[in-house]
Amino acid sequence: LYTPRELAQILDDARPRVLICDAGVSAALAPLAASSGIAHVIVVGGPDGRRLTRAEPGARLPEPLPRPDERGTLQYT
Repeated sequence: LYTPRELAQILDDARPRVLICDAGVSAALAPLAASSGIAHVIVVGGPDGRRLTRAEPGARLPEPLPRPDERGTLQYT
């Protein structure tokens, strides 16, 4: 996974308007989002149970589905 320094470089380069993150890492990402000028941070999971569930009609998830204990990452190049 990325270090805070690596994430700061990615966020500064990509200049996203929105950051979507898991509740488990939101506290660590909040200062990076603020210093990168990201106006909107959407936190999923956690006590409020917010989830991303909207999909196009008929959309299917790729198989096999990952297990809840598997990590995922998006590589930035």
